[in-house]
Amino acid sequence: MRRRISFQAKIRNYWLRLLVCCAVVLVVARHSVRAGLEQSSDKVREQRRANQCQAVYFWGGGKAGSTTLATYLKHGEDGSAWDPSGEFVDAGKEVCWAESGAARLWDRAFAECDSEHWIALDACPRYRSRQQLTAILTKHPDAKFVMLVRDPVDRIVSHLNDDCRRGGNCANIETRVRELLQRRSGVRWELSQFGALLRVLLEAVPPSRVLIVRTEALSASSQDITDSVLAFVGATRNKQVRAHRSNNGRVAVYRDISAEMRAALQRALAPDAELLFYLVGRRFPWSWVAAAGADDWHVAHPTPLPPLINAR
Repeated sequence: MRRRISFQAKIRNYWLRLLVCCAVVLVVARHSVRAGLEQSSDKVREQRRANQCQAVYFWGGGKAGSTTLATYLKHGEDGSAWDPSGEFVDAGKEVCWAESGAARLWDRAFAECDSEHWIALDACPRYRSRQQLTAILTKHPDAKFVMLVRDPVDRIVSHLNDDCRRGGNCANIETRVRELLQRRSGVRWELSQFGALLRVLLEAVPPSRVLIVRTEALSASSQDITDSVLAFVGATRNKQVRAHRSNNGRVAVYRDISAEMRAALQRALAPDAELLFYLVGRRFPWSWVAAAGADDWHVAHPTPLPPLINAR
């Protein structure tokens, strides 16, 4: 009788232990599966953000209407603040992370992408180098670029006026232009080399992902240009804008240069202007260049970079 009871007890203990072991295994497995699902969900969310969020950059654009166009795209009708009803992420105007190397603000903007706000615009007005372009395309291989183009002589004069307004450098403007003509380097000169800027961009980016905007048309055709840029970046909502001017439009005393100095700048910038016309596939209606074939156009895609130029 004792052996029979002992045997039954052993059987009962065996099953109890087995049940406990199974329960432990189930608990561990459930936690593992839950953790795995959470990690998988995080990866899916990250991938969804990456797929949803379209990176858009201004290429050049300093003193060529970058502030004005950025407000048309991202701000309300009066241009004073970010428009939450639009499709742009609230990332500020000039992130310039590829210039400064500090990408935290830009990465945070991308982390906030969702189905409502899925376009991230870095309207930095100073992107111009191959190094900056490489950094941008490494982070966002499918980035799109908007390039504002203004009469390069007027752009330089505007930049020098901005130096006085913002930085207090109000030295004789004619003297500063002479120094630029002698040196022909630095951000003030390079941002007016629109042909060279576009060539650098087209060496790495197909023309379909580049939109040229003629700055002089921004005031008279602000709505048409805004609509064209929104369509280019993939926005689906209409946006009403009111024409306004930024920065030097509010300068009390705007300093100009003499006709002789303007002519010297025009001669120096003419070869680059011809390169620009060639790459865009059309001429710009600037008064100091041969305007054969030029018309009052607003936006355009550039032409593919010819092999001979691309090989240089």
